[in-house]
Amino acid sequence: MGTTEQRIFGIAGAGLILGAIGDLLLRTTPWGINVILWTGAFLIAAAVLIRWQGIKIAPGIFWLSLPVLFFSVGIAWRDSNTLKSLNVMAICVAFALAALRSGSGQLIFGEVLEYSFGLLRALLWAIPGFTAAMERAYRWLPITKGRPRGKTMAVGRGILIAIPLLLLFGKLLTGADAAFEKLISGLFNWNLPELFLHLGWITLFGAIGCGILYRILLANDNHGPFPERPSFLSIGIIEAAVVLIMLNLLFSGFIGAQFGYFFGGADVATSSHALSIAVYARRGFFELVAVTLLVLPLLLSMHWLFRIETDRDNRIFGILSGLLVVMLFVVMASALHRMFLYQEMYGLTELRLYTTVFMGWLALVFVWFLLTVLRGMRERFAFGALVAGLSLIAILNIINPDGLIVLTNTAQASSEKDVDICYLATLSDDALPGLIDALPKVKQPVRSYLSQRVLSSLPERESADWRSWNWGAANALNEIRRRRIELMRMVTP
Repeated sequence: MGTTEQRIFGIAGAGLILGAIGDLLLRTTPWGINVILWTGAFLIAAAVLIRWQGIKIAPGIFWLSLPVLFFSVGIAWRDSNTLKSLNVMAICVAFALAALRSGSGQLIFGEVLEYSFGLLRALLWAIPGFTAAMERAYRWLPITKGRPRGKTMAVGRGILIAIPLLLLFGKLLTGADAAFEKLISGLFNWNLPELFLHLGWITLFGAIGCGILYRILLANDNHGPFPERPSFLSIGIIEAAVVLIMLNLLFSGFIGAQFGYFFGGADVATSSHALSIAVYARRGFFELVAVTLLVLPLLLSMHWLFRIETDRDNRIFGILSGLLVVMLFVVMASALHRMFLYQEMYGLTELRLYTTVFMGWLALVFVWFLLTVLRGMRERFAFGALVAGLSLIAILNIINPDGLIVLTNTAQASSEKDVDICYLATLSDDALPGLIDALPKVKQPVRSYLSQRVLSSLPERESADWRSWNWGAANALNEIRRRRIELMRMVTP
């Protein structure tokens, strides 16, 4: 089993290798297969260090390698920039969770504040973790201990004295022999800006890799339990009941006032208030999303502050909170109904799709809130909410959001509704096969313009860097090649 000193040097060496690999792979954008290769190298480095140094890691932590690999594959699978950002966020969350729980391995249990601030701290401390590892490695270097440190300083002074002498005699010798001059020129003919750029990327990716390894493999004992709520910071059943009753009355009044056209369709909505469908849907949706988003932290904060004195108090709080959540489900259903009306009229967009998915996540979280927090299992809530979020991101990778947007909107063309084909053309390559299918339905000159645009992108696609390889982009390239003649015919009427 390796000593702490050996582990530090192993982590530092792994960080240097990961930095070099990161400079080779991740400098190229957009990201694609290069992310899989780097995360794979990171996991291999972690596995080698764990086995070589005999580092004990909680068994549950090893399962976190699965979401890391899946979402890395997602980056090389889908071409959507929005989805890639979500995949990168999911990878960071998995790494942060490993750093937070590598000692105990208790992934399921954890307070909401502990998970929220703990994960953020684990992410932000990657670079300080690299600094800590380097500082400890420096202190353990043989040349920095005791008496040899003076020899180190002497070597440094000798180098400083030798540099001007090397420059002087080197200049004379290169002037004396052409072959030697060519040799020296080849050795020192460096592109300094490019060199410093490479060193910068190596340092950045090496610091990230080394810092995360340090936090997972050595610094897990530094994560103590999150401080409990101070006793003076609390509310009783009377304050909690007043707040929850007033909110329940407000929500019930809103539902009652709007019940006539909550689910009555566009005709009821427009006849009741003389509003257009667009105004009705657009005005209400995002306000209701904001309401739903604010209620969750409010209920969690009130439960955290709630001072349970008797079982009766706990039951009253649970009933009032549960009633508020039930009415909130009605409000969420109304928001989704408004969004579906808007989508039916004007089609689907990335914002509308991802906002709807976010509402679905909130619905799952509220169900989980009822099953855990209100049943005395608050410590299980945070992990369940996190799993729900990662699961929805995984589902998004599977269903191909941009392809779904094209499929949904082009289906409206058969119902004689306008399709914003120019918007569809701004989507990622995940949408391109469906977009090409829809071009024959588009009127001139838009069809000609878009066909020319797709064809003109062919040389750039064929010269793309292999590190940015992406299945969505590769599939789009193959589709353009396969249907090239068809696209050329659509360029001119």
